[in-house]
Amino acid sequence: MAKPQLSYEDALSYINGLDVFAMKLGLERISKIMEVFDNPHLKYKTIHITGTNGKGSVSTMVASILAAAGYRVGLYTSPHISDFRERILIFDENGQHEIDEKSVGGITARIKDVAGKLGEALSYFEAGTALAFQYFAEQEVDFGVIEVGLGGRLDATNVVKPEVSVITTISLEHTQHLGGDLASIAKEKGGIIKDGVPLVTGAEGEGLDALKQICKERNSPLIHVGTDVKFQKTKYDSDGLHFDVSGRLDSYEDTITKLFGDHQAQNAAISIAAIECLKEKGSMVPRQFIYDGMESAFIPGRFEVVSEAPRIILDVAHNPQAMTALAGALKSINSGKIRIVAGMMADKDIESSIRAFSGVAETIIATRPRTPRAAEAERIAKAASAAGIQSVIFEDVRKGFEYAKFISNPEDILCVTGSFYTVGEIRPQFFKK
Repeated sequence: MAKPQLSYEDALSYINGLDVFAMKLGLERISKIMEVFDNPHLKYKTIHITGTNGKGSVSTMVASILAAAGYRVGLYTSPHISDFRERILIFDENGQHEIDEKSVGGITARIKDVAGKLGEALSYFEAGTALAFQYFAEQEVDFGVIEVGLGGRLDATNVVKPEVSVITTISLEHTQHLGGDLASIAKEKGGIIKDGVPLVTGAEGEGLDALKQICKERNSPLIHVGTDVKFQKTKYDSDGLHFDVSGRLDSYEDTITKLFGDHQAQNAAISIAAIECLKEKGSMVPRQFIYDGMESAFIPGRFEVVSEAPRIILDVAHNPQAMTALAGALKSINSGKIRIVAGMMADKDIESSIRAFSGVAETIIATRPRTPRAAEAERIAKAASAAGIQSVIFEDVRKGFEYAKFISNPEDILCVTGSFYTVGEIRPQFFKK
């Protein structure tokens, strides 16, 4: 019997027709789909990564290091900025490339057919996860680096059986789904910890205490970045951020990442700690390839400089912790005035996020990206005023961006931030497919 087929356009239409914003937490649906597909997610080694901030950076660093060491690696992240195919990448000797349109069409047709026969109404994220797992199996990857979508315990990705689990940091987020305090959120994210599988984390305080308890119950070694693995930023220069890491197996002096911001030193240390866990399990990753992979790691929309005079930076920071890191990175650049084009989701802590730019930004251009989840621009402007920052309201992101460019001098910095949606409306101006 011939396999069902869809064109790329029809496949996207089907995926986009699923409820993008539905939080269908639970493993029942994805488990049924994977069983029909002969469990593709178990046919390669996986690294499973969650956390409030830094999981995208850590995922990319780990994939880049493994690829530098000669492995074929699948990387699954979310959300995307401009194109759905950004979520599913292959890293190999030819660099990194997105899933091809034919594979999206063919695999999605099978997912749609199986879901229909099983009577399962999948979410957007579940369909994307099934697509990634099957594609990586077809591509015969050695490793799949899998980023959690939301939380961990009931996230669709949590059907994997990882070599190592990673929880980057823990702070308040998605409290309506994950709980209203750090301990509750840590327990949800700690749901990715498997019996006997090591956990690498940079969490602190209540969150770390909760993770320690879970690891004790599951007999899982806990490697804490900050205690067991140490790191120190040394300098910035034209090559990027320089830092030292003292791992459990080796030390890595004067390591470089082109991902900007002091927080990337911690992300890099977490990535190296995860790689060392893989080495302890027999994976060959010579020391030099850790340097090479770290330096070549790149993520669209993470402190991405897309233009000069004025310097235009795109960053998808969308919560107080990430905004604070972004503000510190912007302040560290010796330049002119800093102007922020900000559009955020209504369920985020907008007031605390905008407050991070107090004393840093000259102006906040408050905008509203084109999604039902977006906050009104007026709310962002009010948060700016409360933080002592002057603001201007533009409901349209692109018009706000054009205004910011108009009032900026060549020596100034213009940063677009607040959400993937906001950055996604501006980035295509600089990168045409």
